[in-house]
Amino acid sequence: MSARIAHRGDIESFVSFSDRSGAAGRHRVDSGFRVESHIDARRAIVLDGFITNLPELRRCAGVQAEAGVAELMLAGYERCGDAWFEKLDGSFAMFLADFRTGDALLVRDRFGHRPLYFAIARGTIWAGSEIKALLAAPGVSSALNRAALPAAISYGVTPGPDTLFDGIYKCVPGFIFKANQRGTYGTSVYYRPPAPRIFAGTLEEAREHVSCNLRETVSQYVRECPGVGILLSGGVDSALLAYELAQATGGRAPAISFGAAEWDQEESAEAQVVAQQLGMPFSRTFVRPEDDLAGALRIVIRQLEEPTRFENAVALALTYPRAVGTCTAVLTGEGGDSTLGEYEHRKARRVAQMLRLPRPLRSLIAGLSQRHSGTRRLRALASYCRSESVEDFVQRDVANCPDLVRGSQHPPPLALQESVQQAISGWPPAAQYIYIDLLEFQHCWIERMEKVASIHGIECFHPFQSNALLEFGLALPERLRIRDGHTKPILRGLAREHFGDELAYRAKRQLAAPMTLWLNRSEQLRAQVMRLKDPGSRIRDYLDNGAVDHYLAAYEQHGARSGPVSRTIFRLLGFELWLEMFG
Repeated sequence: MSARIAHRGDIESFVSFSDRSGAAGRHRVDSGFRVESHIDARRAIVLDGFITNLPELRRCAGVQAEAGVAELMLAGYERCGDAWFEKLDGSFAMFLADFRTGDALLVRDRFGHRPLYFAIARGTIWAGSEIKALLAAPGVSSALNRAALPAAISYGVTPGPDTLFDGIYKCVPGFIFKANQRGTYGTSVYYRPPAPRIFAGTLEEAREHVSCNLRETVSQYVRECPGVGILLSGGVDSALLAYELAQATGGRAPAISFGAAEWDQEESAEAQVVAQQLGMPFSRTFVRPEDDLAGALRIVIRQLEEPTRFENAVALALTYPRAVGTCTAVLTGEGGDSTLGEYEHRKARRVAQMLRLPRPLRSLIAGLSQRHSGTRRLRALASYCRSESVEDFVQRDVANCPDLVRGSQHPPPLALQESVQQAISGWPPAAQYIYIDLLEFQHCWIERMEKVASIHGIECFHPFQSNALLEFGLALPERLRIRDGHTKPILRGLAREHFGDELAYRAKRQLAAPMTLWLNRSEQLRAQVMRLKDPGSRIRDYLDNGAVDHYLAAYEQHGARSGPVSRTIFRLLGFELWLEMFG
């Protein structure tokens, strides 16, 4: 049996296991990436990432302090079996090959910070952190997985375990994947989050808890990767991380931001003020419509290996090159809103209210069209009444382009939804919403930030996505998610202590990409989109041509006047580029 893992698209540098060869471990401290391997007579293991609770794990596994982390992981699995993985805290992807049986085990951290894919071809199990590495393996095909296309187009991501490549699979966070040389695999849940016990403390106690968690997490990242910087917006979440990073490094860590010229929502100027206040070196990239946006989108599609919903990645692809040489990793504020904010709670509460209504009444409200409904409130309620459960609402809430796929007007079901639902049955609706969204979709955004950064040897860390903070967020009651009309009162209170009222209560903007502005003002992007009118464009073979023509005509006549049109046009262009590269 032979099994290999490639890291960060480094296709030529496989770590190879077989009964005839050893393992060549890599530990790239200079770039922040941690890749270690260990081999014995029976098994071999490769670990990508780092584990934060090593002392506790060494005691549990009975391993000496001088043993490497990969060796510790192998020993722990030998002693505890599948239960070992629930004990791990950190950011990791792991591949374990069994020489006796020819089987392989693949597992990621419970919240999906590290990507991990696998394929089984010609009796060989291949695994890698990028699909491109697997495509270099003999017998692994780049053929389109038509069964996964509705999800990829509707959601803008392909929820695992499927990918858009036939025969290539994505490991899902919190699950163990066991593959065999016969070409099949099985899954089991290794992490079942504890049922949320609603936090009964005060707002001040919650602030202290979150503050201590962020301080400890940021300090850990600094110890693991001394060259860490921060991707800084002008908002509360990243400003708090910048404060903790400045405290941990004495203000030496760099702050990086990007802005979009001519866009009234960009906030890189506010980010610069935060960096100056903390004494941090600051650099900013302005993305303009005349920049090579189409070229950046091509880079992003190739790196992400699927049509992208994450248009921010285009701006990040233009920003990260400026960070090379100044830092080897960046902190992001990703997850602050969903973990400690109120928006998801509000939606889940509304779903729960609607589910208590009699079904005939819900059907009546759900059938109201925008043209015939009398009030804006009824139109808003209609979207909630179409759902039969919280998980059904999550699918509809995330899906935004289902009409592009032939014969599909509804978002497709999630492959592992039944297993997920069993794990969280009986939870409050808001906690169900947050966890389903996290497990099926939110980790995809995290993967994308990490994969785009990895082109330049930069790693992403997400302190708001720590295990402890996420579990705390699941148990956080609504009274601590909104106060006096302001969401995230825990974080705003901390920001007020460090920066004052102006930053703490500033109106929400975003470190994001202005899709509409780019599509309306970039001649380069417009030319690329207009190519899709050609009957010979590749997307015509897979999508509903009537829907495609409808959106292209609306864009040609009126430009990208709304978010839905912008998202759809980006989805169409992304899929065309994906087909050119991989199809």
